[in-house]
Parts: sequence; structure tokens; C-alpha cells
Amino acid sequence: MHKSLSQWIRRFHNIFGKQQQNSTITALPDDYLFPALQIAASLADQICEAVEEGGQSPMPGSDWIDSIVVITDGSSPLSSGERAAGCDVSNNIRVEILPSLLFNTADSNN
Repeated sequence: MHKSLSQWIRRFHNIFGKQQQNSTITALPDDYLFPALQIAASLADQICEAVEEGGQSPMPGSDWIDSIVVITDGSSPLSSGERAAGCDVSNNIRVEILPSLLFNTADSNN
């Protein structure tokens, strides 16, 4: 499953907001710490790879978060109801940076 990072974040925010309103929290925020850390580590790896292999860095901009794609394998430790609500906690999660976010650092040094 592929989603922009902003969609991934909004989905969890919406689920927790609904659970808190109904006082039926079935998944704790800690359940999302591991996937969030996986995303952060994968993003750091992608940035390092772009710099080391291609001499590219992410370009700051207002839409940078939509240029990062979260990829999950579909497996989830959540209940079927939470998965049906669109929650994307996965045991195997990574990110990809879209090429539009990267710029050649060698060109900016001239």
C-alpha cells in the first residue's frame, strides 16, 4: 500500500480523534511509535543514499511532506475494525522520496 506521508499522519490523527470522542480507545498511541520510528529511520536512510550515491539532497518547500511516500506490506497488528477504518500500522514499513523533492547539491555549490 502506498500513501503520502501527510495522508499516513492524517489517518492516524483521525482514528485517534474518533476513539477519544467515543471513549473507546482500542489502540494506544504507543502502538504507532514503532511504525513512526521505522518511517524516520527509512527516511534517514533514503536521504543518506541520495546524498552518497547521487549527490542530491531534499529541497525545502511547502509540499515536501507529499513528496515522501509511505509503503506498507499490508500486514497489521491492529484489529480488523481498525484496519477497516483505514489504519496502516504495518510490521514492514518504509518510505521513498519522490525525485521531485531532490536537487543536485553539486549545482548549488557553483
